[in-house]
Amino acid sequence: MSDDKHWLEPPKWWKKVKPLRWLAIGGIIFVVVSVFYTAKVLIAPSAHPETDKFTARASDPVPFIEGLNSYDTVENVKARLDAAKVQSILTTAHPAPNSKYPPHDRDTLVAGTFPHLGVDGKLTLEFFNDRLYEATFIPSEPDTYAGKL
Repeated sequence: MSDDKHWLEPPKWWKKVKPLRWLAIGGIIFVVVSVFYTAKVLIAPSAHPETDKFTARASDPVPFIEGLNSYDTVENVKARLDAAKVQSILTTAHPAPNSKYPPHDRDTLVAGTFPHLGVDGKLTLEFFNDRLYEATFIPSEPDTYAGKL
């Protein structure tokens, strides 16, 4: 009887360590860790530590135009425009929450015909995290408006 091994038989170290088994176990561990990381990041993101600073409201708002103040909410401003029967268009940009960045929601409210000092014009209101921070009024008759201003 010959002591020669068959050419397809693996060496002894291969039988002892079984690297394919470890490769399969490593692959399973990689998949499990990936699933948990994805669930943590995408499904249940935690709030960023700076969130309170990015959503806080000032106690002394700055008056803008026609009773609108800085830090007013989109809902309040929209209600005021609707009460004054001013047509407006709201455009929003709300990225998905992410624990890496504080919230950065942006809204733009545009009133095509807004009266100020008896002159109609285009009013653009910019909001950051539901807080009014900029009002731009472009009068349709600049000379008349400048005289009244």
